Amino acid sequence: MTPRVAAVAAIVAVLAGCGSGSAKKHEDAAAARWQTGLAQWDRTMTRAIDDLSVILGGTSTLRAIQHGDARLIARLAANEGTLFGCRRRVEGLGRVPSALAQAHTDALLACKNLELGATLVRDGVRRLQIGLGSEVLTQSSEPLGSGQDVLMRVRVELKQAG
Repeated sequence: MTPRVAAVAAIVAVLAGCGSGSAKKHEDAAAARWQTGLAQWDRTMTRAIDDLSVILGGTSTLRAIQHGDARLIARLAANEGTLFGCRRRVEGLGRVPSALAQAHTDALLACKNLELGATLVRDGVRRLQIGLGSEVLTQSSEPLGSGQDVLMRVRVELKQAG
């Protein structure tokens, strides 16, 4: 081996050794960011689902929506917006740490359900306001409930990984 090749090999070996500790630090930082971010994401999505349940669960609130109650419609829109932003929030957490790969997969599944539920709520409110009944609103409960079930699974995965 020539001296030049030996020097390059030595530099590569040193850099490889230094990088492994650095890679571990990056992985740990990503895991901490994901733990915190997914917990916050979970609370935000759960609040939106709970508020939608309160709004859509009462006959008087449905009547108020049908008659264009601006306050309730604004609350609905805010909750729909939260659910429509589900995937963006998860993806905004950055590179997925290997320890949370399943939680990431499940979070995206929850988002798919929650975004579908938000679409049905939005469409159901429109239909309710023009006198076409509340059937579409009722249909929103299935994907919202499925999304909520997956949120619970993500919570368990976070506890197991943490």
